[in-house]
Amino acid sequence: DWSSDVCSSDLGAKVPFAITSGAGKTLVATNDVVTLTGTAPYGVIELHVPGHKKATAAWTNDTAWVLTNIKLKEGETELTVHGTDQWGKVLNEAKIGVSRSR
Repeated sequence: DWSSDVCSSDLGAKVPFAITSGAGKTLVATNDVVTLTGTAPYGVIELHVPGHKKATAAWTNDTAWVLTNIKLKEGETELTVHGTDQWGKVLNEAKIGVSRSR
């Protein structure tokens, strides 16, 4: 149905680029790795965490994502997630604080 296709694509364009883990508030981690979840509008093709080359991104549906294997240092860290297009141009950015304790 043409109208439902248009509606679905319009909705994906309006999805914010956001980290949804911990409702966007500072996370507390006891492990040395953290997993982040979030949303991205259509047009975002890849996700990157600068300084964390081993972080692995996966799409859980058309506009939701999960990033795993983000290594943490002891103490407070601010993580930045970049959403890029197919050419690597950063389209969106979101940040979250993570506090790691033993």
